[in-house]
Amino acid sequence: MSTIKPQFDQFTLDRLKFELLKKIGWSVSTKPDCAKLSVIIVESGIGYISESTLYRLFFQFEKHRPYKSTLNILCQFLDYKDSNDFVEKLAESRLQLHASGINTLANQYNGLLFYCIEHTSKTPLIEFFEETHELPHQFKEDVSVAIFDSLVKTTQYDWFFKEFASQSYVREYFFERGHDTKFRIKNYDQAYFKYLESVRADKDIQHFQDYIFGNSVLFRHYYISQKSNQALEQANVL
Repeated sequence: MSTIKPQFDQFTLDRLKFELLKKIGWSVSTKPDCAKLSVIIVESGIGYISESTLYRLFFQFEKHRPYKSTLNILCQFLDYKDSNDFVEKLAESRLQLHASGINTLANQYNGLLFYCIEHTSKTPLIEFFEETHELPHQFKEDVSVAIFDSLVKTTQYDWFFKEFASQSYVREYFFERGHDTKFRIKNYDQAYFKYLESVRADKDIQHFQDYIFGNSVLFRHYYISQKSNQALEQANVL
């Protein structure tokens, strides 16, 4: 089996930020959020990371790569020994992703997941998503990120929404757990209308929760985007 040279590359940095957000339980979207996280880390007794350093990590990482000392503190905050320990434990998951045709190394080439979407290859995608049922939670989250990356680049986003909005893995990990509050995928709002097509609010509690979630996502997006007519329509639905 091929190996991955331990390094704190973009995939590793993205995973670090994801685990940070999962631990604290809220989104870091403003500078005050960075200040709040800085206080939490200091109070943990592990070390000091300034508000500015965290801001650069979350919002200016393309220009400012974090220092080793910063990475060590963040990884220790997440209960790893240090940044090397974080990288090594992530390597196994990355190998599993590579074996499934999902690229985690660089954006210089696309993985098989992208090409399946781009060429509307429904059968292999269905088989792959169904097989994720027994795989670790971490792997399923990483696949969700790969779906997002592929949909940002593909021309077949509408086809994907139409074909997979009712598939259980895609619903849970892409639409729900992997929801992108910034709506960076083209026609992303239409994806949630597809998500809602199979929902029957009066069927059971799960359907009711999906109904509230999907419509709330759309209302929030239209409200923030100052699309008052669409926001009002979603408010009436809710």
